[in-house]
Amino acid sequence: MTARLAAALLLAPCSLLAQLELYVVQGGAESRVIDNYSIGAVAIGDSVDTAFRLRNPGTSAVELDTLSAAGAGFSLVNAPHLPVSVSAGAPLDFTVRFQPVAAGGHSAYLQVNGGSVLLLATGLAPPAVLLDNVALAPGSAVDFGSIQSGSSASRTLVLKNQNTDPVLVSQLAVGGTGFRGPIGISAPLTLASQQSVEFDVVWEPQAAGAAEGLLTVNHATYRLLGTATEPPLPKPQIVIEPQAPSSGQQVRLSIRLAEPSPASGSGELRMEFVGPSDPGAGFLAPPGLSATFTVQRGEDMARFGASTEITFQTGTTAGTIIFTALLGAHTDQASLQLAAMPVMIDSASAVRGTGSLEVTVNGFDNSRTAGPLVFTFLDRSDQVLVPIRVDGAAAFAQHFQTANAGGLFALRAVFPVTGNASVVDSVDVELVNAVGTVRRNVKMTE
Repeated sequence: MTARLAAALLLAPCSLLAQLELYVVQGGAESRVIDNYSIGAVAIGDSVDTAFRLRNPGTSAVELDTLSAAGAGFSLVNAPHLPVSVSAGAPLDFTVRFQPVAAGGHSAYLQVNGGSVLLLATGLAPPAVLLDNVALAPGSAVDFGSIQSGSSASRTLVLKNQNTDPVLVSQLAVGGTGFRGPIGISAPLTLASQQSVEFDVVWEPQAAGAAEGLLTVNHATYRLLGTATEPPLPKPQIVIEPQAPSSGQQVRLSIRLAEPSPASGSGELRMEFVGPSDPGAGFLAPPGLSATFTVQRGEDMARFGASTEITFQTGTTAGTIIFTALLGAHTDQASLQLAAMPVMIDSASAVRGTGSLEVTVNGFDNSRTAGPLVFTFLDRSDQVLVPIRVDGAAAFAQHFQTANAGGLFALRAVFPVTGNASVVDSVDVELVNAVGTVRRNVKMTE
């Protein structure tokens, strides 16, 4: 039985040679194939196309009615539509594709009419990917852990050919936002039997959140996973300019960071007035006692909108203003002591009417202790005509308790005049509080 089987196999190429000749085409050159042809070793997942050519060496046409490649992993590509007539001396081209289905030897009969040629090939296990000396199964994950955005983490992987034949690594790529590599090698490369090479994959996240990438080795893929967290924001420092303001002023405030911020974020600035209620103490824009600020990656100053400063009013009441800046896990505080001061006169006017003189004073008393007033009327030579003393303590106290205007006041005093009022040229207005005395000379107008 064995001898008869061997004889049958030997008859196959003879039958083929009687009608058509088979060639393999490589680089444009033809090589005759008699009874078998070895395609070589191919990694699982890859494929190899081999170009074949049939020639009719006879003097008359030969009809080709059978052309097949019977065997696991073998298939015909661009095969002719059968039956087809091959003219004398004419070629006919087709391709055999080998794509191994398992590691180990593969074979197929290339059937041409009544003859056949044995095709041989080897399926190679794909190159193994090792992490910490452990082979990873295709589809498994390489975990980069949890790191801060703006930093980086790397993993060293190993490619190893565990076959007895060389294996071609035709594709080696890393994809995914923030992932880069492979570092240290590039495809295509051929690994000899049991040869291994190292390469690195680096992850550099630029934003917080979960990330996923992909490592591709030939037709196998491996997931790249990582979680990025925002780095801690730097400590804020409140800066006030001028450093020692008083009541009735508008002051600039900024927030300096201890270092350029490694991430973008936002914080809150709070303002608290310790003392009698004063609606005039607060931020201008946006108005109120709190404001949001932002920090940008790489900058060392906080921003209030587009500006690095915010303006606040100190109000018109003596007391303490406390600022609190909250940014991430950090808190900074700064305070301003607004000392009691003499009455501040913002504006004053005096009007000479028919039979009366009217004096108006606008200002503020941050101590809220104003009381005695003195109006001294003068002629054009600055000679005193008459001083008038008024005890305004009760009126001021009533005003500060009920007006809800901080230390602001508007004073209007009317003095009847008997005789010629035109001799009065100006009036010295004197206001006294617990801190001191302030005087203002006001010219008379009609």
